[in-house]
Amino acid sequence: MSHLLISSHNPLLIKSIYGMLRDIGYSIDITDHPADAVRQVFNNKYDAVILDSRDVGLTASDASEIIGSISPDTRVVILGEAQDKTTATTFPNSDQLDDLKTYLSEVFDHNNRNHNKGGLYDTKRDYSKSL
Repeated sequence: MSHLLISSHNPLLIKSIYGMLRDIGYSIDITDHPADAVRQVFNNKYDAVILDSRDVGLTASDASEIIGSISPDTRVVILGEAQDKTTATTFPNSDQLDDLKTYLSEVFDHNNRNHNKGGLYDTKRDYSKSL
């Protein structure tokens, strides 16, 4: 299971992203500010960090560069326009949640979630064995 960190002070954005990603199998932590996200990356291993570009204090671009230097294997995604040049993946319109979902699905190997096959929502199960 992939472990993600979402950093935003916008409760509506967090609510929409959190629910969508949790429902498809990601483990998610939440923080209010990019500086807290940097602190959490020091203490925890994340597969990706999603930053809101409209946060106050430390900019998302600066936070993405710091996170990249602390944990080079962690993907950083910025929702909204990045203020500066950055190596993070950016989604200029924070309403592009389907694009974010597709991007994360492509980035993380689907084999990480294949161990859950056969559950209630498995649409590819063999119906002949269930008869």
